[in-house]
Amino acid sequence: MVHRSKMNAGLCFPHPLFFRFHPFFLLPALVLLSASSWAAGAENRIPASDPRFSLWGSWDRRAADRAITVNTGSVIVARFSGKSLTFTFDTSIYKHEKPTLWLRLDDGEWREIEVAERIDAATTGPANQTHTARLVAKGFREWDNRWSPPLESALVFTGVILGEGTKLLAPPPRPPMAIVFFGDSISEGVLALGRGAQGEWPKLSDGRRSFAFQTAELLDAVPHIVGFGRLGITVGGNGGVPRAIESLPFVYQGVKRERLQPTAVVINLGTNDAAAKAEQFAQEYLAYVAAVRQAYPLAHIFCMRPFNGAHSREIRGGVERLQASEDKMIYYVDTSTWIDSKTDTTDGIHPNLAGHRRAAEGLASVIRQMLAVGLK
Repeated sequence: MVHRSKMNAGLCFPHPLFFRFHPFFLLPALVLLSASSWAAGAENRIPASDPRFSLWGSWDRRAADRAITVNTGSVIVARFSGKSLTFTFDTSIYKHEKPTLWLRLDDGEWREIEVAERIDAATTGPANQTHTARLVAKGFREWDNRWSPPLESALVFTGVILGEGTKLLAPPPRPPMAIVFFGDSISEGVLALGRGAQGEWPKLSDGRRSFAFQTAELLDAVPHIVGFGRLGITVGGNGGVPRAIESLPFVYQGVKRERLQPTAVVINLGTNDAAAKAEQFAQEYLAYVAAVRQAYPLAHIFCMRPFNGAHSREIRGGVERLQASEDKMIYYVDTSTWIDSKTDTTDGIHPNLAGHRRAAEGLASVIRQMLAVGLK
């Protein structure tokens, strides 16, 4: 259920939903490896700053030799011709368990791996074919420092090493729409695979199968997911992350977020604000949405009711107030029928894989409906 006011008839932007974009090619006999099985000279190294890498999500790309993200659901796309390439990472920052990743070559199966200094993507197919490799940040340690350098929990991509005869190519075109998701542990897929001790969380979390990432997939959109455990409107998150309005402009402390004008922004915050009084939350939520609107003046903003219903009255009232002030591109998303805490969560709060899928289908339907209205 969505509550909205009539949208301006003059809105005009490309409709992303009348065609589907498929950046990957179906190729036979693909093999994925998770540790380096070959050596290459320094002359075959391509640094992370090379524009032929397509990075989706929230990244720090200031340095020539590395790109850094602290969010699950972040993506590295590399397109190449030849037999193989090796992704390289700086793993020296980890004091405890390493992050987990998903790896896929062309239209092959997704493989779960742990971050390593070298991760190979190789094919047994003909050397003259074109391939696309994708890596997705799957799970991080929630409590390690993800905000104030030196970071202890982040993905530090340093580039690739090309195999013999392999060439790095320009990336495939991006889908025409981008969606930014601001949320907490639920948006980043924490505990989607089950409950466990802190050391197991990188394996039990799944940024690729979170409702946020899947919503973007269903709409053929580039996902930009910003989620931190425990984060709220009135409280800071795990890993030293300040509260939502203070962390909004940054990838992490001192690093401004890339300037981006997405088609849509999704806000899923409030679950961790149960201790806040209604009046305080309402005021601070309005201030946060105003900051999001200032950052993304052309975006459709979708304010989700937290799955556990926390502060839903204040969120809905804030959206109605903004609509009355002539913001016609903001919507309240009623999620009250999407998640059953007994069957669709792993711990009463965090959705399981079935819950994330249900939520993704519900949210994609809402966004699709609203964008279709806006194009009339």
